[in-house]
Amino acid sequence: MGVTTCSTRSGVDLLVRDADVLVTMAGGEIPGGWVGISDGVVSGVGKPGTEPAAAEVISANGSLVTPGLINTHHHIYQNLTRSFAPIINADFWEWLTTLYKVWARLDEEAVYVSTVVGLTELALGGCTTTTDHLYVHPRSNLIDAEIKAARELGFRFHPTRGSMSLSRKDGGLPPDEVVQDDDEILADSERLVKTYHDPNAGAMVRIALAPCSPFSVTPALMQRTAELADRLDVRLHTHLLEDPGELSYCRRTFGCSSMEHFEQVGWGSDRAWVAHCVYPTEAEVSRLGGWRTGIAHCPSANSLYSKSIAPVRALRKAGAPVGLGCDGSSSADHASLWLEARTALLLARVKDGPAAMNARDVLEIATIGSAACLGREDGLGMLRVGAPGDVVVWSLDEIAFAGAHTDLVEAWLRCGPVRARHTIVNGKLLVRDGVPQSDMLHEALVAHRRISREWQRTVAPLVRARAPVPARAAHSVGRGTSGPEQQASRAGLDHEVDRAATRCRAMTTHDSPHSGPTLARLGDRERRRRPSCRRQLSTRCCAMRVSGPMAASGKLSFTFAGKSERPSTTARDKEPRSASTLATWVAGRFQLPGSAQP
Repeated sequence: MGVTTCSTRSGVDLLVRDADVLVTMAGGEIPGGWVGISDGVVSGVGKPGTEPAAAEVISANGSLVTPGLINTHHHIYQNLTRSFAPIINADFWEWLTTLYKVWARLDEEAVYVSTVVGLTELALGGCTTTTDHLYVHPRSNLIDAEIKAARELGFRFHPTRGSMSLSRKDGGLPPDEVVQDDDEILADSERLVKTYHDPNAGAMVRIALAPCSPFSVTPALMQRTAELADRLDVRLHTHLLEDPGELSYCRRTFGCSSMEHFEQVGWGSDRAWVAHCVYPTEAEVSRLGGWRTGIAHCPSANSLYSKSIAPVRALRKAGAPVGLGCDGSSSADHASLWLEARTALLLARVKDGPAAMNARDVLEIATIGSAACLGREDGLGMLRVGAPGDVVVWSLDEIAFAGAHTDLVEAWLRCGPVRARHTIVNGKLLVRDGVPQSDMLHEALVAHRRISREWQRTVAPLVRARAPVPARAAHSVGRGTSGPEQQASRAGLDHEVDRAATRCRAMTTHDSPHSGPTLARLGDRERRRRPSCRRQLSTRCCAMRVSGPMAASGKLSFTFAGKSERPSTTARDKEPRSASTLATWVAGRFQLPGSAQP
């Protein structure tokens, strides 16, 4: 599909022409249509035969042309822990509490490279504007790092200053090392707004404020953040009604529902948009619609970790703006808004029947609805004169679309999979002929691979031991119990032994030619010695890894409570008698660099 450059600079800077169908989202679909962009904004839209001269021309023959898609909820840094084996089949709470410990290693480099990779992936999926909810701040200047990456790529970016202030010791969910105090959070929030926020039409960077969730921030922080957002005239974002555990937590902790808590802290307004909203009652749907609070619908993440489907049709009917979100890469494990759009179509029909939603409805959600969630009133999400110049060209001449002739918009979402042929942001091509144009990508991928592998190799053998064990799983395994409960508990621990040994084998294969066979023998021996294996395997496997090159490089070290890796046999150190005390006991034997003992 050709891209040609004209010698003249008259007319428009960039012209996309000859589209099979041009969808403007401003009231029209134009067969054979064109769109022109000058100085980063749309300067013209029209029918075939009326095209202006242009400095650069893109032929969209055989393609559908749409406004750029807009992502309203993401955690980009999580692409460093995609498809993380220890929690693939975990429920929401285990997934989150396990990964907190991994994400505590975030620094500016990790955020920067994950943002370059994440934004490039979004561009390939037809996204031209995204928000990001970065709420883990073990170190300073992390939002600055992702804004730097977005600016260098030329991506339209709405980062939110996420926060967590309620640690586990105070009744919250996150560990101490990833929370901050309220004053520190609010001071940095104001700094970011004053440094980066652009309230003007066509803005490339806008800041929103985003305390994470009811179980990770105090009501006082929610209230003070709402007051600060009102004073600075920026938007608010948080998670709401994502999981049944959230509802139970609010009842138990605040004596009210999640929605009542949301209203009590001053968030029930059109300044806010919330992620997920899977479990509202009919009355709560009406309240959200009345406030015009926006909803970031995240169909893939909800399908993987929730037990229900967001009532998107009802929310839209009630008047709540609904946008599309791909959520974090550790939950959805991808960042394609096209795939999110198709999943939204499928789930709506599963929930409410085949007439509940069509491709045009979903395209409206992913463009106009998403722009409303982000508070954009400058034409973002539409192709009309004066709107930001964000355009996507989708190829329809591939095998997946053979036979699709009567409705190309429906074909775009029903057929596929498809990636963007060209992605244009602010009049600049970020993807050309399906290829990202950034010269930063290769170097970023190399660094991303290094960081993510280091995190996962060093942390994976520990996460089961360090993650808190839910009360429902804390069955007794001591000799004082018997029967089916004891047998089931022992069987579960045996299974964890097998998994731990296998993981240790795999993770040392790349570090040393000798460590793999050594750990293989260790794993086989420990399988024959089940009782001692329960208390020693994690510690001994981790100790064996110190013999590899990572120990020599100083990147991995463990601090043991005793002088020897073999546990003592004092009364205090005897074999724990339950899964929960086992987790606490093993966690106390070692700690990761830069993290506190649990």
